[in-house]
Amino acid sequence: MTEDERTSRLLSLSSADREALAADRALTAGLRRTLPADAFARTAALLMVDVPPGTDLPVSTWLSRRGRRWRACCGRPPWPNACSTRARG
Repeated sequence: MTEDERTSRLLSLSSADREALAADRALTAGLRRTLPADAFARTAALLMVDVPPGTDLPVSTWLSRRGRRWRACCGRPPWPNACSTRARG
């Protein structure tokens, strides 16, 4: 599955469904093992950041929140596998 397909499918889920996926340890471990660090961080951010329908939130703010989640999860990776290495570590 491409990252665009994964993003589209995750965004089509309800908040409760995304929250349930984020809480699934086996799923998150599998994603961490199989996705590159940057793709894992973006996917995790999609699962963790919830913007209620009807909220007037500029895209730049949404992207900023995703970026903060990425940094909280992984820091600023100086090499491609930094997130997966740190998350296991």
